[in-house]
Amino acid sequence: MNARVGWCPGALRPMQSGDGWLVRLRRTAGVLSLEHARAIADLARRHGNGLIDLSSRANLQIRGLTEASLAPLTAELRALGLLDGNADAEAVRKVVVSPLAGLDPSAVLDALPLAQALEARLAAHAGLHRLPAKFGFLIDDGGAFGLADVDADIRFEAFELDPPSLRAEGEAIQGPTYAGPWVASPSARNDGGAMLAVRLGGDAEVAGVCAPHEVADVATRVALMFLSLRGDGDGDEAPRRMRDLIARDGREAIVAAAALDPPIKYDACPRTDLAAIIGAHPLGEAYFLGVAAPFGRLHADDLDALASAARQAGARELRLTPWRALLAVGLARDAAAAMGRALAPADLILDPNDPRLAVAACAGAPACRSASTRVHEDAAMFAPLLASLKGGVALHVSGCAKGCARRAATRFTLVGDDGLYNLVENAGAGAAPALRGLTPRDAYATLARRIAETPA
Repeated sequence: MNARVGWCPGALRPMQSGDGWLVRLRRTAGVLSLEHARAIADLARRHGNGLIDLSSRANLQIRGLTEASLAPLTAELRALGLLDGNADAEAVRKVVVSPLAGLDPSAVLDALPLAQALEARLAAHAGLHRLPAKFGFLIDDGGAFGLADVDADIRFEAFELDPPSLRAEGEAIQGPTYAGPWVASPSARNDGGAMLAVRLGGDAEVAGVCAPHEVADVATRVALMFLSLRGDGDGDEAPRRMRDLIARDGREAIVAAAALDPPIKYDACPRTDLAAIIGAHPLGEAYFLGVAAPFGRLHADDLDALASAARQAGARELRLTPWRALLAVGLARDAAAAMGRALAPADLILDPNDPRLAVAACAGAPACRSASTRVHEDAAMFAPLLASLKGGVALHVSGCAKGCARRAATRFTLVGDDGLYNLVENAGAGAAPALRGLTPRDAYATLARRIAETPA
C-alpha cells in the first residue's frame, strides 16, 4: 500500500489526518448497495473510530484508522469488490454524476453507462494517471438535480435537441434547459436526441458540444491537452486545475486547443438546493427518501441503521450525492414514509427545514491537522441562527483558510485561525476577512446581528 501525508486520498493511497489514517471509497455514480453500506459501517467500527464522512464528490471516507488496521481493512475491502486494480487508476477515477442516474424520468439521458465508460478509460489510460490529484470530471444528466454548484475541471451537461433536419440553421431553439441558435457540428448533425454541452473549469460559457458516445473520447482528448499545456513536473508553477490553466493562458487559447465541436447557446444546468432532496419524493412510479448527514459526518451506527431501514422498506440501493446526503431509491410511497419514521432516532437530517442544511463545515480539529477550531461543535451552535434564511448554504465554517468543505462564495464564512475565527462575507474562505479574532461566542453574537440585518 502506498500511503502518503497530505495526499488526495483513496483506499489504496490513504492519508494521515489528525484522528488517524483516512481511506476514501469511490463508488461509480454514487451507487452503493445496501450490503456494501452495512459492510462499510462494520469496517468503520472495527478498524476505525466509527466515523464516516460524505465528501463533496459523493465519496465515503472511513476515519480514525491505525497503522495496524490499514492492512486488514484493505483486505476486507478487496474481498468485497470495493477496490480498484491499482492506486493510480483509483486516483484518476474522479467522476461526479447526477445522483439519480438511470432512474430519473426527467433526465435527458442515462448518465450511468457514460460514467462507467469514462472511468474505464481513465483507469486504463496510463497517460491520464499524471493528472493532478484534485482534477475531476462531471456528467450532468439534465434531470431533477442539477450539478451547477459542483466543482469539476471538465463538465458534460446533457440537453435534448430537436432533430436538426427540422430546423433551419440559426433558428432559435427553445426548451427547459437550452435556448439559442443551433450550430451544425459534425458530431451532432445526425443526432436528433441527447447531446452534451462541454465546459472547462468554472467557465460560464460552453466550450463545445459532443454526442453521448463521445464523452470518454472528448474527456481524454481535453485532459491530455491540459497535461500538454500545463508543462512538465508537478511543481507549484504548473497549473493544477483547468481554471488555473485558463487564468494563465486565456480562455480563447484553451478552447481552441481543446478542438471541440462548435457550441450552441445553452442555459446552464441548475444548482440543487439540498433541502429539496430531503424527505420522501416521487421518482417515476416509485419514491426515494433523501437523508442528510449533519455537516457531512455519519457515525457507523447511523449508516448501518439507514441501510437496515432501507432494506426493511424494500429499497433498491443507496445513492451518494455531492451535497453530503444519501438517497434510498426504489421505494413505494408508504414504505418511504415508514422508513423516515424508522430513522427518527438516528443522527440524520430528515426535515428539509433543519437549519443545519444551511451550514457547510469541514472536519475541523482534532480530525484535521490544518484546523485549529472544533468546527462541528461550533457549527451545531451556529446553525439555529440560520433558520430564517432561505436559499441553500448561508454559512461555511472552515477550520482553516483552505476552505475544503466549500469552494463557492458564501454569505457568511467563519475561518479558523489559531483557535479563533475570522469572518468573511459574500466570498470564499481565502478572501480578506471583515472581522478577525472572534471567539466562538463572539462569532455567534456577530452572526446573530448580521442575520437580523439581512432582508427577509
